[in-house]
Amino acid sequence: MIIGLTGTNGAGKGTVAEMLKEKGFEYTSLSDEIRAEVKKRGLDEGLDNLITVGNELRAKEGPATLSKRVLKRIKEGEMHGNKDFIVDSIRNPAEIEELKKNKRFILIAVDAPIELRYDRIKLRKRASDSVSFEKFRGQEEVQLKGGKTGQQLLNCMGMADLTMINDGSLEKLRKNVDDLLKKKDK
Repeated sequence: MIIGLTGTNGAGKGTVAEMLKEKGFEYTSLSDEIRAEVKKRGLDEGLDNLITVGNELRAKEGPATLSKRVLKRIKEGEMHGNKDFIVDSIRNPAEIEELKKNKRFILIAVDAPIELRYDRIKLRKRASDSVSFEKFRGQEEVQLKGGKTGQQLLNCMGMADLTMINDGSLEKLRKNVDDLLKKKDK
């Protein structure tokens, strides 16, 4: 099974991924592909640079380039006996279309109210999270409705097979993940 994760910043995609890793899933992220490029260019890993470089890669190599790179790594992992994978940070419909070519792929959207998400990002203390609420909201507007090669979270979330609203406890989220995996086993 390949579970793709999309959703808004701070909604809990990383927490869902951690829960799946505990269940034996191998983790990969489209954002890791971008972070590697940002590092190669000697830039800081602030969200603005990640968005810009990701959009540049999609414009230069095609909107599905990040998914193609990750699918190559998944095929290599399958050769080593891994069966279940997480693909995190999906932000463009072309990435989803590429991933859906694999019949074992399902897409989960994770969302939560913006104020709760802002509080969460402040707690996780990533370099890209050191922003005001107004800046956070502005960055989100760019991520929600980008152009063909940009981030299009609204469209991605609309393509999801399942949406998890993560506005409760960790236990509630864990139950949602467990329920998903029970469906997988049927």
